[in-house]
Amino acid sequence: MANEAPGQHVDIQRRGDFVGIIKEDRSVTGCVLIGQAGIVTALDTDERWQIRRVTNIGGVITTEFANYAKYNLKWSDRATYFGVCPPGLDPLPGDTNTNVVRAPPTIKWLEITVANTEVSYTLPTNTKRFQVLNTSNKQIRFAYETGKADTEVPTTNNEYWPLDPATTYGEEELSGPITFYFESSFTGLFIVVKSWQQ
Repeated sequence: MANEAPGQHVDIQRRGDFVGIIKEDRSVTGCVLIGQAGIVTALDTDERWQIRRVTNIGGVITTEFANYAKYNLKWSDRATYFGVCPPGLDPLPGDTNTNVVRAPPTIKWLEITVANTEVSYTLPTNTKRFQVLNTSNKQIRFAYETGKADTEVPTTNNEYWPLDPATTYGEEELSGPITFYFESSFTGLFIVVKSWQQ
């Protein structure tokens, strides 16, 4: 999503390999503002954001970038970069009743206190999307099954995700209970899990 040229029709699903922070404003059905900054500590008022608007008119999904897709805008000023959303918009993916998020996110801090020992966390019921932030300066091993992150070298099928220092990883359009498992060879490391429920 970060590499499309202005004006192209695009798939608005989030890129899983983007390092930084991504925010969405879906206050108008069929018209979403998406901002991303290449640093996870970016504030809404920092001039570090790339902002685009995605609309759906008659099944045609169109992306428009503000200021030639440069990373020098403020997320707090997002409403000023585009005109009023065009009339006759159709819902975008994520606008349906099954995916809409109506509550503030749930935020959970987890600490790795014992080296090479799993720390687990189960997402709250009806979670639709999440982000995991490694706040430390060491790599953390992230897995979806117990016992998969207990070695620094993946064994058979790349069984853990290497969550690098000061990076964010996320998924969306989720269903069912999901539990994460974290491990590291170091102690005193913190992970922040932010999740949105329906």
